[in-house]
Amino acid sequence: MTAGIPALHAAVIDPGMFKSVEVKNCLETWESAVTETDKGGFLAHTVYGALQIYDLPDPVRDLQDRKLISKAQ
Repeated sequence: MTAGIPALHAAVIDPGMFKSVEVKNCLETWESAVTETDKGGFLAHTVYGALQIYDLPDPVRDLQDRKLISKAQ
């Protein structure tokens, strides 16, 4: 399990606290948290009702626009 999802949320909410965010082994979408059985352990990071408003690519895009994010291989 990683802190990628909480880090994404924290950086979007308060970008001034971060020089950068590196995302490793993070879910690509909220849907993958429940549909891909090999993604165990990520349900703890889900946000109830979030998919009605946004999906994980949205904060990633926002942080890319601000040049705050890198996706580690």
